[in-house]
Amino acid sequence: RRPKRQEKKKSFLTERDLNKLIKAPLPNRYDNIRDMFLFSCLSGLRFSDVVNLRWQDVRQSNGKCVIEYIQQKTGKQETLPLCKQAESILRKFSRKGVYVFRQTSSQLANKVIKRWCQLAKIKKTVSFHTGRHTFCVMLLTQDVPIYTVQQLMGHADVGTTKSYADLLDRTKARAVQKMPELKFTNYRNAV
Repeated sequence: RRPKRQEKKKSFLTERDLNKLIKAPLPNRYDNIRDMFLFSCLSGLRFSDVVNLRWQDVRQSNGKCVIEYIQQKTGKQETLPLCKQAESILRKFSRKGVYVFRQTSSQLANKVIKRWCQLAKIKKTVSFHTGRHTFCVMLLTQDVPIYTVQQLMGHADVGTTKSYADLLDRTKARAVQKMPELKFTNYRNAV
């Protein structure tokens, strides 16, 4: 039997980190990678799904922007509603061509993101996949039910989604603060 692989700690960006990134200067030639990464942070899509996102996958449903796509990793059809900020990134691009974003390699994207984080003075190990982790953690910190997050992430098993919840000490602290306050008037050694 092979030894169990030790799970790497998932890296994610906080809201503060994202704001630092947005303010950090990045040469214009990397606008496409910047927009792809921010789109991932706001949609939870993997690099392979972002780079392969086609205009025909983007549609309006009940006044909301939705993407319907085949998830590259699983081959499953997914429907993902987009938040307003993700939708605004899409509006920056014209509907010329097949793909929403200009084609690029994951290696170049990761290299640019690493440099961008250095410029923003973010001292975390960040790759394109960090955008997906960021999306999940942001939803969980906003108390979105874990099963809803599971569906948005396209996870087959809720255990995968729960691994993100374990990262959130703040969420745990908020959870215990919701415990009702009991009256210990007749209790010996009351606190």
